[in-house]
Amino acid sequence: MIRILNRPDQIVYPGRARALLVALLIALLGAGLSVAAGALVSGQQRHLAEQAIDQRTALVTEVVKAETGRYVDTLRIVAAAAGAFTPLTKAAFTQAVTPLDQTRLAGATSIAFMVPATDEQIPAVQARWRSRGASGLVLDAKGSGHEHVFSIFSHPLDGSTAPATGIDATQAAAPAHALTESRRSGQVTVSDTYQLIRDTHLPASQRQLSFVLTAPVYGPAAADGRRPFVGWVLMGLRGQDFIGATLRTITQDAADVRLRAAHSDATTATAAILRATAAGVRDLHRTRAVRVAQRSWQLDIDAASRHLPGARTPLGAITTGIGIALSVLLAMLVFALGSGRMRARAAVAAATAELRAAETDARRQSGLLTAVLDSVGDATGAFLLHNPAAKAMLGTGADTGDIATWQRHYGIFTPDGAAPFATGDLPLVRALAGEIVEQVPLLIRNATHPDGRIISVSARPLDAASGQAGAVAVFRDVTAAVRAEQQLAATAAALQAEVARHEADQAALRAARDELAVSKAYLTQVLDAIDVTVITCDADGTIVHANRVARTTLPAGDRPLTITETTPRLGLTHPDGTPMTVEETPLARAARRGRRRSGSDGDPARPAQADHHAARPPAASSRRTHRRRGRLLLQHHRAA
Repeated sequence: MIRILNRPDQIVYPGRARALLVALLIALLGAGLSVAAGALVSGQQRHLAEQAIDQRTALVTEVVKAETGRYVDTLRIVAAAAGAFTPLTKAAFTQAVTPLDQTRLAGATSIAFMVPATDEQIPAVQARWRSRGASGLVLDAKGSGHEHVFSIFSHPLDGSTAPATGIDATQAAAPAHALTESRRSGQVTVSDTYQLIRDTHLPASQRQLSFVLTAPVYGPAAADGRRPFVGWVLMGLRGQDFIGATLRTITQDAADVRLRAAHSDATTATAAILRATAAGVRDLHRTRAVRVAQRSWQLDIDAASRHLPGARTPLGAITTGIGIALSVLLAMLVFALGSGRMRARAAVAAATAELRAAETDARRQSGLLTAVLDSVGDATGAFLLHNPAAKAMLGTGADTGDIATWQRHYGIFTPDGAAPFATGDLPLVRALAGEIVEQVPLLIRNATHPDGRIISVSARPLDAASGQAGAVAVFRDVTAAVRAEQQLAATAAALQAEVARHEADQAALRAARDELAVSKAYLTQVLDAIDVTVITCDADGTIVHANRVARTTLPAGDRPLTITETTPRLGLTHPDGTPMTVEETPLARAARRGRRRSGSDGDPARPAQADHHAARPPAASSRRTHRRRGRLLLQHHRAA
């Protein structure tokens, strides 16, 4: 309706306000739907990113648990092996720890055998372990008035050649507390973080926060069933090297990892940080606790969601922007159409021209669509429309109308590239036959894409209700996603192989321990089987072992016996029959001298021997005293 006032140039359009209101409502409704659609897409991507970071966090946590468990198990086995040697020598220790060179313990510096000693005991302890193979050992005590803990034997695990023996571990509070707790609990214990004593010579910029793992070593069980405490085995571990070597492959340089260790005073310290080179805001955060020995560690994982597979992309914002733009365009169109009829007569001709132009364009589009549908109805299988993305994926500008040549023309192969893709199984061919096909992977390999591109194809038949036939296919390039999955699978396979090697190493260590136990039992059986008195005592004159024949001679009791107590029972005499005093016996003399007595033939490699007439029946008996690796061996040969 048009109302003309007194002045011909004053025209009121009653329908213009209504058209404007409708256009605003359409714009607001479209914008709201667009924002909702964008939020839905962004939410789905955020959900995918959350799943990806959860999976990566779980993998990192399991790897750290497996690696630390491997270190703890290794320390337990070495401690058990060290306790099985009687006595423990440098050669035996080296034999027990040499297999660790093949286990590739990331961040491990060395493994050492430690013993305690007070200020008064230091000279005797130093002499004892020098006699067991630690030649040149010097115990460097720090401070006085307390019990020290010294490294006696040390085996490097990081290729270092610097000497690491004679070090007093109590000069640092962290290892001293760990050693005390390990001895008290009898379990493997991890220390607070600190800078290793052996790293103090390094520049400050190269020092790392580290920690030590320690396990107690117990000797063979005594007669009362108790196992005497011998010392500790201790392994140093640099935090940054451990995290870097263990997790860099797992994180694929897409996430930051921070290792925080809880201290005995309830505080926490950051032991190591692994930073990814990928740029971007770390908007995803995860924290997991890992139990290591007697302590709890914490792993903080931070990642940028845009670097994770299936994570956030600008698709949500693009969807919102396109939706809002289309809503505005639709509102403008509604407004233009609603108010067009109410235009002044002066604008009727222009509006009519615009409508005619729009009608002409619509007819042209309709004709094109009709031609397309008519061509599709011929079912020749020719490609009628390609958008630029589809042409880029297929890699060839020229099309072919012969279905039988599609595979050869475009270079279509199975996803693994092993064989050409059968023409009858092509998604578009199946869609032309009336089948709905979803996400079929294809490999496109031709002159444009010599390395191949993997695309996912979904195809559907066109609605043939109007008597027309045809099909439409949607291509999606999934090369990056597939390659990422393949790399992740390869990483997982490498991890499984590492776990298998670890299990094999553990089996070898257990076999060595079992072999040592069998050898010890066999030696005991041999000594009990011979009709010879065999007594073993230490350098202080205390008897530590007696075979079956000796036990029938020695007095029974729970406490250890000494040479002084047993010599009168053996009835040793001089060749002229004069009884020997305790001080005159070869054992007492060898104990005083602290070295082997020379053999009668002057052979330095032959154990010292002394023959005596026992104060017993004419069947003569002889005594031989041996000292080997700091112990004295007395053999009483019965007369035939």
